[in-house]
This record gives sequence, structure tokens and C-alpha cells, in this order.
Amino acid sequence: MKYITTTIKYQTLLFTFLLCIVGCKTKEKPLTAEEVKQFAKDLEISMEKREAAFFNNALDKKELIKRSGLSNNSGKEFGGGMTQGMNMGTSLVNALSKNATYKIVKQYEKDNAHHVIFRMYDDGSLNYHDMELKRTGGEVKIADMFIYTTGEKFSATIKALYEQFSGMIDKPTGKEEWIKSMPKIRTLINKGEYQEAFDLFASLPAEAKTNKAFRIVYIEICSGLSDDLHKKSLEEFQTAFPDEPNLQLILIDAFFLNKEYDKALNAVNAVDKMINKDPFLDYYRYLCYNIMDNQEKAKEHLLKVIKYDPDFADAQLELIATYLQEDNNAAAKPLIEAFQKKKSYEQTTLNTLLTMYPDWDE
Repeated sequence: MKYITTTIKYQTLLFTFLLCIVGCKTKEKPLTAEEVKQFAKDLEISMEKREAAFFNNALDKKELIKRSGLSNNSGKEFGGGMTQGMNMGTSLVNALSKNATYKIVKQYEKDNAHHVIFRMYDDGSLNYHDMELKRTGGEVKIADMFIYTTGEKFSATIKALYEQFSGMIDKPTGKEEWIKSMPKIRTLINKGEYQEAFDLFASLPAEAKTNKAFRIVYIEICSGLSDDLHKKSLEEFQTAFPDEPNLQLILIDAFFLNKEYDKALNAVNAVDKMINKDPFLDYYRYLCYNIMDNQEKAKEHLLKVIKYDPDFADAQLELIATYLQEDNNAAAKPLIEAFQKKKSYEQTTLNTLLTMYPDWDE
């Protein structure tokens, strides 16, 4: 009897052990600050090389769909479709110009989650991505991302798109071909064919044109056509979404177009407060003070941004122009020569500037 009891105990123990092997999930280890730092560095390098794969793979698509709350059958189907096309790296690589930058601003922790903020800058256009990171399958992944130009998390944008267009998805009428136009519009914008993008956008149904994410695309199209259209699109966005947290970032352009430079400066400071400091924004302060003809303040902020980012070509050009305007050729000459040696710098603007100051090298 004792033998049988003992045997049963061992069998029970073995069964419990086997259950743990096949049924117990290994809990993911918390991320470390060093892992986050390395992830951010790897992402920055991949984008500098215009290699999309790292970013595409880093996005935790299942987590994003889960956070978007698409729980019913049609929602899951919509989420599945979104997942297939959710290649953020490819979208960015296709959208960024040769001289655009995608750089780390900071990393921080909030509510027991690690975050990293990236800045996207492209010929005066500015955006920020605040990524919430987590470990999935032993790898660092992007669980969600707050996009400053939309003023919401990526998961919230997915949810809003579904909620607005679920009727079309659930009850197709055969008039949904316009959905296929969106990738075409993005391709046209990337190629600089703004009028063609504008005409295609105009063919979208009114319901689509009122969507916040689509309105931001419209602003981008208008910015490539004329100041008047750009200004009008910004005003329409402000009227439609007056309380958006991202409004200050978008309004920087509007204030410049309206020549309200003091308001532009306030908007820059408001964005800086949201991020909790990005020294790069001193470049925008420089632009504000320069156009307000406060040269002392302008130069102060220009030197600050160059100290922060010595390889920022736009700032280097502005400093060269500043020294040439001051008739300080001795200070301008080494900067000009260094700029000319940088193969990665686009030289057209500098060459045009130097034609205005032919004696710079004397």
C-alpha cells in the first residue's frame, strides 16, 4: 500500500512538472535602460542608411491592434488588413528626402514603461514620434507610438479610422475604390507631384476628407502647392480641431505664413515643453528672432543649435550667411570650406549664397 501511495505521489509530481513545461509561459524580463539605448541607436542608424527592415520588424503589430480595441469580427478583419500594410519603416524611407534626418531626442520612463522620442526633420518640416517599448519574444519592440502631428497614439488612429469607415467595410457598396487612392497619394507626395496628389485627394468622398489623419495629409499636399492653399488648410484644421494637443506643432507654419512671429515663437516653446526639452528647437527660435530682426537673439540660438548638432547643414548655412552679412569673411571662410568638403551636404544653396558675396575668400 505504501508503495502504491508513493508511486501515485511521484506520478502526480511528474504530471505537474509536465504541465509546467507545456503550459507555463516564461514571463518577459523587464527592459533595461541600456537595451533601450541600444535599440534607439540601431533604429537611428538604420534610418540614416534608409534601411526600412529594422523599423518594420520593430513594430509590434499584434500589440497595436490589441490596443486599438478592434474586438468584433469586422474589427479583427480590419485589423488584420492593417497589420499586413503596417510597415512604418518603409513608409518613412519612401517619404524622407536625401537630406532628411531621423534622430534620437531622449529616452525616459513613465508608468513603468520605457520610452524613446525621435525627431523627424525634412527641409523645415518637423515631427516627433514618442515610442513606448516592451519586450516581446525576447526582443525590444514598439508597443505603441504617439505621433505629434496627429496628436494621438498610432493605436488610436487605427481605431478612429475603423470607427469612421466601419459602415463601408461591413456593408460594401462597390464605391470603396477610393481607399486604394491613399497609397497613390502618398507616392505622389513623395515624388513632389503635389498637383496630381491634390486632384486625387479631391476625388475622395467627403467623409474621408473630414478624418483628422487625412486632413494632415491634405495640409502636406497644400504646403507643396502655394502659401495661400497651405494657410487655408491650416486654418481649416484649426477650426475643425481647436483643442488638439498637437495643434502648436502644426500652427508653427501657420504663424509664419501669417507673419505672426511672436506667436510662432510661443508655439515653438509650447512644443518644447510637451517634449520636455529638445535643443534642436533653438533652430526655430533662431528663425523667429532672425525674421523679427533681433540679430543678437537670433545668433545666440543659432550658435546653441550648432553646438548641439554640429552636422546640421541648415544651421551651418545660416551661420555662414550670418558671418557674410556681418562682413566677417575670416569667420565665414573656414565654415564654407568645411561645408564644401562634406559630400553629404547639398551644395546648391551655398553656391547661390556665394554668388552674392564674391569676395568671401579674399
